[in-house]
Amino acid sequence: MTRRRSWMYFAHPSSPIGSFLSWTKAPSAMPMRRESPCFGTRPPRGGERRPMSARIRSASCPQGIQRSLRPNSTPLRIKSPRTGREIVLMIESILLFLALAFALTFPLAFGAWFWESRKRKTHAVESGFHEELGIPFEQDFELYHNAFSLCSKKVRVCLAELNIDYASHPIDLIETGSYENLSRHFLAVNPEGTVPVLVHRGHPIYESHEQIRYAANHATRGAEALVPEDPSLVVEMQLWVDRASLTGDDPIAGMASSAGNCIPGLTLPLFSAMIRDIPLHRILVGLLFHRLRVRPALFLTMKLAGLSRLRRLKPAVAIVERSIQQMNTHLDALEAKLDQGDGAWILGDFFSLADVSWVVIFDRMREADCTDLFLGGELHPQVTAYRDRLFARSSYAKGIWNHEHPAVRQGTQRLRDAKEASPQLRALLAGESVRPQGN
Repeated sequence: MTRRRSWMYFAHPSSPIGSFLSWTKAPSAMPMRRESPCFGTRPPRGGERRPMSARIRSASCPQGIQRSLRPNSTPLRIKSPRTGREIVLMIESILLFLALAFALTFPLAFGAWFWESRKRKTHAVESGFHEELGIPFEQDFELYHNAFSLCSKKVRVCLAELNIDYASHPIDLIETGSYENLSRHFLAVNPEGTVPVLVHRGHPIYESHEQIRYAANHATRGAEALVPEDPSLVVEMQLWVDRASLTGDDPIAGMASSAGNCIPGLTLPLFSAMIRDIPLHRILVGLLFHRLRVRPALFLTMKLAGLSRLRRLKPAVAIVERSIQQMNTHLDALEAKLDQGDGAWILGDFFSLADVSWVVIFDRMREADCTDLFLGGELHPQVTAYRDRLFARSSYAKGIWNHEHPAVRQGTQRLRDAKEASPQLRALLAGESVRPQGN
């Protein structure tokens, strides 16, 4: 049988903890291995220190003369260097301490995360009006939204066109500062953790394309109608609303069906410019509680890579190029529709929810500094004039311009500066490949 070691073993100088304790003792309490009787002595406690010249002279004196001159002196003990074994024991004690600290803190940290994750449960929700859910409210219409969110802009423009007064509840996304959309108080409003959320008399409406339709059907009397009465025009309007909507958990996979799904790819460079000012620990919150952890993982990668090294991330480069290609396809279709029409808007002279849906597409192009890739000059002249008419409406200023976030302005300017400083980055964001120059 092996004998169990008592607790006194761990205090022995040969053990890791004992070595650590002996290392941390005061120098005066440690045993000294060498003394020099001739070179330097320590004066008695409370005595005066001799000048340097006297100490130098005493160092050259024989041992007997020196002791006779200062019979009350105490030999100075010189600290010897550590041996290899003592250094190894010191390292072992540090590692043991770290292992004990990790063993004690990891269960506490895991327990805290598990408890908090149960308070922040996220799951997908069904779009549309939910009469069975009740949310505290103060006004008939209330809007939980974000200044940068594409869908939030669309709902604000719609409410401005309908002259609907609403209580505003700004919610931060990670792009504008933090994951407030994953906080407990907002998940009580929308367990999916997405914005916007339109609330009518305490009942939420989810998904922006459903929200603008609901608002148009419940507008006050006298407001301009945004839905035509002709059923055939309603079908055509819904077609263009869907073609401008950002839908699904993976919009990149649906770029061919919607111009709105091309926006995340076009916004990647702007995301990279904005995420530089976001502290790393706030991004990690998304890895802990986000329903789709691939998104905070993407933000973390862009945070670590930076805007200057974005072109080295081949998956991001491929997404940007595909987004440019697919957006041109959707704009070609819109150009043909406007060229065949006889009015200023998609449905002719009738301003509808389809126009509300497309104005935010053009505004994101402005923020991402990529408008010149699609509009202007010989590029889609009908769509360019259509964009100008949309920006001239008062609803654009009320729903978008007046809500612009400072982080977006800083990110746009930072993106422009980076493109001017790097021809390679400018070519990447233009969907072109830079050919290496010959010597």
